[in-house]
Amino acid sequence: MRSQMSLVLSLAAVVAGVVAFFYLAEYEARGGERAPLFSSLRADPHGTAAFRDLLSESGVTNSMLLEPEYPPGTGGVLIQVLPGGDSASLGQMSPGIGNEPQKKDLVEWVMRGNTLIIMCRCNTSSGWEFGISIHRRIKPELIKKIEDRQREGAAPDTIGGVSVTADWNDKQTLSLREPVDLAGEDGVEITPLATAEQGVIAAELAYGAGRVVMVGDPSPILNGWVDQGDNLEFMLGLVGAGPVYFDEWAHGLGKGGSIIGLIEKFGLVPALLQTLFVLLLYRWSGWGVFDQEEAPEREKVSMVEQIDILGRLYSRTMKPDQVRERVGLELMTRAQSSLGAHWADMDQAIETAPASKRERLEKIVDKARSMLHGGGKAGKRELAEALTMSRGLTKEKTNG
Repeated sequence: MRSQMSLVLSLAAVVAGVVAFFYLAEYEARGGERAPLFSSLRADPHGTAAFRDLLSESGVTNSMLLEPEYPPGTGGVLIQVLPGGDSASLGQMSPGIGNEPQKKDLVEWVMRGNTLIIMCRCNTSSGWEFGISIHRRIKPELIKKIEDRQREGAAPDTIGGVSVTADWNDKQTLSLREPVDLAGEDGVEITPLATAEQGVIAAELAYGAGRVVMVGDPSPILNGWVDQGDNLEFMLGLVGAGPVYFDEWAHGLGKGGSIIGLIEKFGLVPALLQTLFVLLLYRWSGWGVFDQEEAPEREKVSMVEQIDILGRLYSRTMKPDQVRERVGLELMTRAQSSLGAHWADMDQAIETAPASKRERLEKIVDKARSMLHGGGKAGKRELAEALTMSRGLTKEKTNG
């Protein structure tokens, strides 16, 4: 029963471990466990969780992109909300997309009839790929200072920079914080969506059957700014009916580069579970084969039964003289054990024994000596009487 319970607990632990392993693999961080700046997993003022929740409540299908593969079909919207501080400080572009195959896949995905939305304060590899870049740069040190404060979770009005209002859709306005203005590269014509005194803050570009939208500041979609001005209406107008994908792979989150990602990619999950099941069956089949059964508790025998057993054994296996001698030795041994004295000192020990047991001890010792010297009968009856005389002596010491 104990072995079966251990096996059941082991099976439960294995199943729970596998489920937790696959569940947590969805949020495996390639660059750390904390939710990155502007991530849809971040619920402070500087994440995008609120907008994602709003889409879910509005019935717009949305999910996180956790691998460098773009969803099939058309009509999808991929949102990249990218920090630019570290990249700007180094004079580099914010990632957006990684290697050449991924760039090619993204271009084909947009051309097929999907929308890419990029929100960042510096040039990005994805925006550059489509010919949209920053026209007026702001100091990299300022970008880094603002985004460092945002990573710390500071209140929106304490992160630094200048608040800017941009006109959108004639009578509507966007509320931003230190945005950059945009331009098309090498003759690429962009269509302004929102403008401020400094220039174009948000623009779009038709690309094949799809389009690319770039906003020079992440603020309109962030938790702490999405309800300011007409930011929410602006973002809902960009995504439309969806489906919407939040690019977490660009933040360093995902499962595509993990062992679990490879297992899922090649369809090995069923094989893994089957292998685990076979191993458990094998273990089950051999459970208890080498386990020794617990020794049963030894049955206690009463003094009367013990005397009867000794009588039968002695009578059947020994001659009368041998029985007499064996009984005599048994009586003397029990008396000696009770008195705690050597045979030669037995008489002296009896004299110092309690008066209530002195007479009994004298009879036992006399009977033992008589049998050892060849006196008395040695039948079963005599054997029982002699052993009964010494009953309980080994349990009750007469000397203390």
